[in-house]
Amino acid sequence: KMSIRKYYRQINPVKESNVSHIDKVRELHEETLPTDFFDGFTHEVNTKASSSVRTVYTVRSTDRETDRDEILRRMRQAGIDANLGSSSSSVDPIDGVIDNKKFRINVKPSSDNQKNETKPFC
Repeated sequence: KMSIRKYYRQINPVKESNVSHIDKVRELHEETLPTDFFDGFTHEVNTKASSSVRTVYTVRSTDRETDRDEILRRMRQAGIDANLGSSSSSVDPIDGVIDNKKFRINVKPSSDNQKNETKPFC
């Protein structure tokens, strides 16, 4: 059998779109929320979980519920529409809307809380 695929591509080349992943991450990282809500907290935009519909933030914390409640308090004090959401996590996220953009804040354990047990190779 002789493949005509290479000849077909010569006639009708594949259109490749160069998506700059750096630019895409940068666009997602253009924070929906003012950073002062996160003062004192380690946070980042979760680019894997974020979409064009909702920006997802991950906050790292040693006291997850207290820190989540503090962020929620700051938002409500600033007049941001935010409430506790629901998820399969043991600490519910904060869901809200600012400037017609949805956001979610997941509070995860900081790496200080996670046990990194290493086992020697035998």
